[in-house]
Formats: sequence, C-alpha cells, structure tokens
Amino acid sequence: MSNEMPLVWGCKEDTPDPRDYKYTEVMGAAPADMPSREVGFDAEEKYGKLRNDHQGYSSGCVSFGSTNDVEMTILKALKKAVNLSQRFIYSQIALSGGGASPRDAYKLMNKIGVCEEQYMPVSYGWTLTEAKMKDSTGLGEGTKNASAWRIGAYRAIDSLDMDVLAQAIFENGGCGGGFRPVSGQMGHFIFLKGYGMHNGCKGLKYKDSYDPFEKWIIKTDKFYLDHISSDKEVQLFSIWTAEAGNWEKVMNKLVRKKNEKEVFLQIGNKRYWVKDEKAFSELSAGGLIGSWSDIEEVENFTTSYEGDIIGSPNLADVLKNIFGIRK
Repeated sequence: MSNEMPLVWGCKEDTPDPRDYKYTEVMGAAPADMPSREVGFDAEEKYGKLRNDHQGYSSGCVSFGSTNDVEMTILKALKKAVNLSQRFIYSQIALSGGGASPRDAYKLMNKIGVCEEQYMPVSYGWTLTEAKMKDSTGLGEGTKNASAWRIGAYRAIDSLDMDVLAQAIFENGGCGGGFRPVSGQMGHFIFLKGYGMHNGCKGLKYKDSYDPFEKWIIKTDKFYLDHISSDKEVQLFSIWTAEAGNWEKVMNKLVRKKNEKEVFLQIGNKRYWVKDEKAFSELSAGGLIGSWSDIEEVENFTTSYEGDIIGSPNLADVLKNIFGIRK
C-alpha cells in the first residue's frame, strides 16, 4: 500500500518564533521502556484507535492532524475516546486563500480549547468542501464546551533527527507534523503516531486525513513517502506536540442546572444525582469532589443521567426517577 501525495495542500510552514517552547529543551534521555526501532511503536496500538476522518476537498489538514494529536493525548491520559471538531479549529484559523498554520491550531487549543464534534459537526468524505470547513455555525455553543478540552503546553520539535522524533512520539503519544514536496510552498499536516522499520528503512507511521488512513514516511539521507522514489521525496516541517490539559478535573465535577437545586456528580459522560448532604460531605472529604462553591451551573446538561442516586433516596425521589423528571 503505497503513499500518494494528497489531493489538497493546506499547511503553511510556521514562521520561526523564539518564544516557542522547544521539545528538545525538555526531552532528556530516552525512557528505559521505549521500544527499539526494530520493535517499533504505534500509539493507536498501545492506547486505542482513533476514528478515520476524511478531509475531502477542504484545505483543513492542519485541523485534522492537530485534533488527532489531542484526541490521542486524551485517550492516553484518560482512557477516553473523544471526537473533537476540526471545523471549530479551521473556521477560526483558516487563511484567506485556504490552509492554515499549525502553530495557530495549537495556540487556539491552548488558549481557548477545542469543542467536541457534536457542537460543530461536518460530513466527512468527498462532500466536505472548503466552504463547509470555514462555516462558523455553532461556534458560540462550541466555545463553551471547548474550555473542557484545553491543552497544556505545546512545544515545537525543532529537530528532524529520527531518534528525536521517535522519542517525542513515544513520550507524547504522537505528534502533529507537516510535509511538502521538495518544490512546494504549501504542505500537508498529519498525525505522526508511531515509528519503526518500513521497507528496510527507518520510518515514521502516520494517520492521514485521506484514505488509506495509515501510511509511512521513511528516511535514508532524505525523507520519502513510503518508498524511495524521486516523485515521493518530501520535506518535513512544523512538527508540534501538546501536553495534557487539566482534564481530570473536567472528568469529575459537580454540575447543577440553573434555577434548579439538584446537584449532580459528572464522571465522564454520565451524571449521578447527589441526593443528600451527608453523601456530599463524604465525597468531598474523600477528595472525589470539590466543595459546594465548585458547583458549575449550566443551561443544559450534555451528559446522560440513568437514574443513579448517591445517598438515601426517599419514595418521592424514586418516583421522580421512574417518571423521568430528573433529566
């Protein structure tokens, strides 16, 4: 299965900035448990598969590769699969002529965050156009959800040494990176998810936003897509990695609907009704939840409630559950 150049180019190389955090400044020695190149490593094999998303005729590759990077970071940190909205990213950072800068994507996800796909969905495949990816419909509600998935520090990987790239991929569960043809100005942004040997050469395994979704870049004295051939030679650039955000707090929080008194404990995608003061105090003392002042008021719940009660329900509470009053 050989690699072909992408149909649409959409990644503009970042202008060097001395303010960027550099991965090489913090990387240290290779971890003792890091697999050798001969053994290889694949973040999807270790932490779980990401969904295959097709960018169609849009120039939104930067938003696809960067959200894949963050989705894997979430999966690695929380063992939770989250689909993030590429349109949330692209509609805010797209250049006037199409395409985007990777730094802008990571900066946005650090400052504002990125919402889940349900808030700003797209239809993947060849029906996906540039206009659809630039559509900002849903941005208001999406921004409210985006803060839940803000990333931590994002770092530029300012080395093309294959050992450095392999260590960055292993330590961070992958990286986002760009490549372009030797004579090209615009490139393509992908999620570098693994490393190993491929066709007898050192290789980087990546998840693409074009089918087939799993591909390789190999390195001899130069970089190539899949195999050594003049029309497969590429240059790598604008490689980034992101640290996990403060997601544990997001995954375990107190919520209450505005103008209603019932308090819920939200864990992942499920809510538990905290019925009485004693149960609340015990959960707080045990460090599972914060204090009363930490309760977040929301307009509408985005998680499901399946009738579970923490505390001692009375008959009225049971009837409320049976008749679906708690939503």
